[in-house]
Amino acid sequence: MRHYVSFPVGLQYARFRKAMSHPRSAHRRRSLAVVGVLLTALPLGAGWPPSREGGEVRTTLEEADSAYWAGEPDRSLALLEDFVRTDPDHYEARWKASRAAVSVALLGENRDGQRETFDRGVAHGSEAARIEPNGVDGLYWLSVAIGRRSFLLSARGSARAGQEVYDLSHRILGLDPMNAGAHDALGMLAYRVMRLSGFERFVARTLLGNPALESASWEIAEQHLKRAVELDPSWLVPHLDLGRTYLYTDRLDLAEAELQRAIELPLRHPGDRKFRQEALDALGYARSLTKR
Repeated sequence: MRHYVSFPVGLQYARFRKAMSHPRSAHRRRSLAVVGVLLTALPLGAGWPPSREGGEVRTTLEEADSAYWAGEPDRSLALLEDFVRTDPDHYEARWKASRAAVSVALLGENRDGQRETFDRGVAHGSEAARIEPNGVDGLYWLSVAIGRRSFLLSARGSARAGQEVYDLSHRILGLDPMNAGAHDALGMLAYRVMRLSGFERFVARTLLGNPALESASWEIAEQHLKRAVELDPSWLVPHLDLGRTYLYTDRLDLAEAELQRAIELPLRHPGDRKFRQEALDALGYARSLTKR
């Protein structure tokens, strides 16, 4: 965001992340880097507006919620998908199915399985947005599913996904300016674009140009990520993302502080296990640079 990292540190961090990854994961990251697309963020607070329905409907949704918060997003997804087969226009069930699908896919190991589950998350999120066009929960989880799925797409597909995330995030902020998740998504979108080399950014903007690519800068990335931290300081994901931005822009003390904070915060969603490990990896690397 406002800091232009020295090339050696940025290069070393890129090599570190490659070394820490399985070859297929590294390939996904390289494909994604071509267009600079990342969504990130698992969500905001745990308190979503409850439905006032009673009886069997409420029982099913409560069971799905219980499974999700117990760290069983796969069971939660199965319950919700069974439910929407008989009630396809139930908004709450749809966005919660999208949420569960994101966590299942994040924790998965198989690339094909992840893609299929992210597809389900996008489908449920799209239905939620159709049912309630101004429903922030539905729009948010749709953006998360689209952004995370973009890791598994072609360069052109990833660029289109990045623009969708950009548009959805701005739409969410129009409805809820205090939405930390939308700010985190926009910050990480800019971060990924700026991590490209100058030549790669030129090619991406020339061949795949859209506002998401053209408006990116380190300043924009930091602005949105700091705002996300301010709005939801107990959520580990913005701390992780801001820490990675500081690390890549060669501000190691700030990076260590944010990454340490991310590690100390409680997990909020099942998929946060993945993000805590990423924070641990990045913190170890930042400390290795500090000691040199």
